[in-house]
Amino acid sequence: MNWRTALAFVTAPAIVPLCLFLYVRASSTPQEMARVQITYAFMFVICYGLAVLVGMPMYHFMRKHGYHRIPHYVLGGAIIGAVPGVSLLLANLPSIAVEVLVPILVGSLVGVFSAVVFWLIGIAEFDTGSNKKIEPTR
Repeated sequence: MNWRTALAFVTAPAIVPLCLFLYVRASSTPQEMARVQITYAFMFVICYGLAVLVGMPMYHFMRKHGYHRIPHYVLGGAIIGAVPGVSLLLANLPSIAVEVLVPILVGSLVGVFSAVVFWLIGIAEFDTGSNKKIEPTR
């Protein structure tokens, strides 16, 4: 693991919760911030926990088998992001409702965004030549 990959593991899980927290901080009252801070602190813990427990093994699997393009990371991020929503779905199995699918979709979107940030920081190799294309490192 090089320094770019380590930087990607440190920053990518925090991007989405931090952006959402800053948006809510700018648009809410101080009384609402007490509840919001607990929610986003919990979101940070979940994002970093998933990055360590599921993301690192998935990264090593992708690296070992040569999956280094961005669609691979987008699919992996969607799968990792759906884990909390699927666990909510399984915990609430007798009363399956449409509202339970929302955390799965939101989690998948968060996972996709974090995976793209991870790929841009840790995997992509930017060419400084004239054609300006992005190629993955091996």
